[in-house]
Amino acid sequence: MDKLVNTTPDFNALQPTLSEQIAEWLANEIVSERLAPGERINEYQLAQRLGTSRGPLREAIRILKSQGLISLVPRRGAIVTQLSEDEVSQLFDIRIALVGLAARLAATNCDEAMAKRFNEHLAAMHAAIDDPEAYAKFRHAVGAEIIHGSGNAHLAEMIESFALRIGRYGRLGLLTPTRRAQSFDNWTALIKAIIGRDPDEAERRQRKLATANRDEVLRVLRERREA
Repeated sequence: MDKLVNTTPDFNALQPTLSEQIAEWLANEIVSERLAPGERINEYQLAQRLGTSRGPLREAIRILKSQGLISLVPRRGAIVTQLSEDEVSQLFDIRIALVGLAARLAATNCDEAMAKRFNEHLAAMHAAIDDPEAYAKFRHAVGAEIIHGSGNAHLAEMIESFALRIGRYGRLGLLTPTRRAQSFDNWTALIKAIIGRDPDEAERRQRKLATANRDEVLRVLRERREA
């Protein structure tokens, strides 16, 4: 198997296959927009940078194509997919319904151990509120805790199936300090409802939170289009 030698990213703690490791690193580059929408992925340069052959890199590209982050264009090769207002609306319509259900179920299932984890995640989010990347990381962690707390593996699988695509947009909704403060307030109210074992309120709060993020993402994309 190919080995990574003198690479920039650290793959030691990631998934077991080289292609999956590269796919995860590439996904992070795309979500953070270090690889910009519409940018061509130069396989030769990336293989040189990562110290690997192009075979695992091409497999990683196929993985991300299946997840909607990369398109394969004739005579151009692999291209980072463009951000789309239509895609935002469609993906968030699905997500709002699914995460609302997850919050409802988590509120039904919440016990003392789960409540403790929620409060720890919330504290970490608050501590990272001035750092967009760190805040997004902890926000993802508390969201994953809710999904896990739903106790519904099929629901979790559905949400996870487009997590990278939605995460790419979700980041855009949290770029400003004002939006992160609003987000934290919404998360605080949501976690309070879950810990209080109030399924109706938990679902309402989760849907409100996801809707607010969708609306901000659409605003950012419109501003970019009109600039």
